[in-house]
Amino acid sequence: MSTTKLQSTRAAWLLMLCWAAGCTSDEQTKLSAAQAADSAAHGAPEGTTRGYVLSSYLYAFYMTKGAREECPHGFVHTNRESWEVQFPTHALRQAQLDRCGSLTNRGPNCENVWATPDVIKDPLPFRSVEGKISFGVNLDGTPDGRATERTCAHEKFVSPEGEPGIDNQYYRFIGCERFVQGGQHHADQNSKVRVSQYHINRVLLEISGVDDEQNDEHVNVTLYRGKDRLLVDASDNAVPWQSQTIDTTIPPVDLKGRITAGELITEPADVIWEGIAFERRMLIRGMSLRLKLNGLKAEGMRVGYVDVDQLWQSYAHTAKWGGNIYGASAPAAYEAMHRLADGYKDPETGACTGLSSARKVEFVRAYVIRPASETHAEPQS
Repeated sequence: MSTTKLQSTRAAWLLMLCWAAGCTSDEQTKLSAAQAADSAAHGAPEGTTRGYVLSSYLYAFYMTKGAREECPHGFVHTNRESWEVQFPTHALRQAQLDRCGSLTNRGPNCENVWATPDVIKDPLPFRSVEGKISFGVNLDGTPDGRATERTCAHEKFVSPEGEPGIDNQYYRFIGCERFVQGGQHHADQNSKVRVSQYHINRVLLEISGVDDEQNDEHVNVTLYRGKDRLLVDASDNAVPWQSQTIDTTIPPVDLKGRITAGELITEPADVIWEGIAFERRMLIRGMSLRLKLNGLKAEGMRVGYVDVDQLWQSYAHTAKWGGNIYGASAPAAYEAMHRLADGYKDPETGACTGLSSARKVEFVRAYVIRPASETHAEPQS
């Protein structure tokens, strides 16, 4: 093994031991910097490559106690609540059940409202987020959400840090769902478990051509599907510096990006993203990664526009099972999802086909392994 590799491997092991011993983020950052200096002193080439594996994929929802700010009028109305208003007396309800057999089969000809959500108009309105604060970024470039050639008029948010012009209509749509507000901690924990256990969520990230991890105008970013198990500790946190092998049966996604003040920002691109729950295999239009590069991690947001038609198919397939208890009523949700869409305007109909969105993502440093016939780039800090 070359001297450079020995130095890099030794420093990587020191970082792993530091992390396992509970070093602070400052201590980890200092050790990473020492590794970088060590590599430079031994002739490490410019334009190095950093490897990462996805370790966390969470909702980017701003939430207050009891949802008082975001949902002042309460949570979304369920299918049962809409059914009870649609058929207000005991006799009418029994007649509907005798005729159609289910609360969800409440169309004029007993159509299932999850399969045909536009067959009726719900008697109760859809409750979307009314709060003013949200995570996200300004995706449409306007300060006030005015309509443009490519976007539809919508209300903007302000970030928790006070930055105006935030677009996140996905949060506006789903933020008052009972399952979101009532079980955010459970949803986050469930997400961590799913990311660690299911290969479909094994996203590998490579940043290549890095000359300066703080400021670099041009870097190449590649997303791969991994096929190895994610190594986690007792708290389901991913262990850094693990090896992850690329699944060559899935085409990689190549992106262009830049690093500014230690933050990686990729240029917008249409990407298929393997999600969790009702977001499986979702088209994200104009997707961009905004990740702070911080020692052993790259953490921040995945932003872009979620395709409305794809989202509805996945949402309806999953949410219908709980629609009578905690999920939204289908006709109201379908109407709201399309009404709130704010991006990728259809030039013929004038209707928007995407919901602006943001997801919290976290990657940890990893060795990204190519097939046996190729060499693999060891990440250097």
